[in-house]
Amino acid sequence: MGGKPELLACYLSNRGQLLHYAGRIMGDTSLAEDLVQEAWLRCHGTHPDNPLNFLYRVIRNLALDRRRRAVREDQRFVRIEGRAMEAIAADVPGLETELAARLELERVMACLRGLPDMTQQAIILYRFDGLKLREIARILDMSITRVHGLVADGMERCRQAFDSTE
Repeated sequence: MGGKPELLACYLSNRGQLLHYAGRIMGDTSLAEDLVQEAWLRCHGTHPDNPLNFLYRVIRNLALDRRRRAVREDQRFVRIEGRAMEAIAADVPGLETELAARLELERVMACLRGLPDMTQQAIILYRFDGLKLREIARILDMSITRVHGLVADGMERCRQAFDSTE
């Protein structure tokens, strides 16, 4: 049980430095306080070899998680006159969106029809049916490496076809 008191002693003696570090990352001292406290709550039952480095790493990871979460939330909210309002997506896509999607699907299908049969099958099973390469290899009775090559080659050919038409 020597690791837990060692971690607590490290946390208490370096709390100021940890707060400063978290504050630099978050840009806000109150958020830094929350972050350091959350880091301690997550770590207090662990026994790391290097407690201080471990605490710094946990703080950094928590800060990155919070930033990612903030970006996702910013995408969900619209700011109107400085106030955050939840964005409401339309239940039905607009006519332009639907038309663009249909045209793109037609282009994809035309590209697929231009590929060899085995490549077509491999891409359809992989991209549309969501099967893993191992499953496709079993269905098509070929090696996983060969299936991977078919999918990669077919996807590249489709990319090139899209690039040439744009």
